[in-house]
Amino acid sequence: MGDDVNSLRYDAAKKRVYVGYGDEKTGAIAVVDAATNKRVDEFKLGAHPESFQLETSAQTYM
Repeated sequence: MGDDVNSLRYDAAKKRVYVGYGDEKTGAIAVVDAATNKRVDEFKLGAHPESFQLETSAQTYM
């Protein structure tokens, strides 16, 4: 995921960790399975996400 990893969120119901990372030009939120520690999905963004929140309705706000 690179050097600039921050903004971690944990979804206990799905057992997923959401990790924001990137730089000024590219970024993403990776979705990691907490049981296996493997990346299972990724949301590409135009820049590093400084913050994001998880919503109980399965929405992600950046």
